[in-house]
Amino acid sequence: MTTTETVPGGILEGHTILVADDEIIIALDIEDTLMSAGARIAGPCLTLASALEVTEQQAITAAVLDISLGNDTSEPVVDLLAARGIPIAFCTGKMLPDTLRQKVPDAPVLSKPVQHQALLETIARLTRE
Repeated sequence: MTTTETVPGGILEGHTILVADDEIIIALDIEDTLMSAGARIAGPCLTLASALEVTEQQAITAAVLDISLGNDTSEPVVDLLAARGIPIAFCTGKMLPDTLRQKVPDAPVLSKPVQHQALLETIARLTRE
């Protein structure tokens, strides 16, 4: 639950992105991809508890969330982020449940395995809006 260092000069420089995925390899891949574009990473968080803690403690500008975080869903994190107006992108192998779609109707959904360029373009767009 740390904020990692960044590569200077990228399209995401100055942004802190929450990464929450219960699959460590995927979480680290997302982290590496975003860091290569200059983002600072809040996380990566593998559990709901850690994602909630990081969300409460850090100034996040956008988030990449899996729907499932172990036996939990990311819905409580979505609620916190949405209440703060923080943009969210989902990265998942599942269909987005209607409850989440209603809470964040404009949130993009990227399918796993995520393509790095699609992830970067999506997060860059979210941080510009």
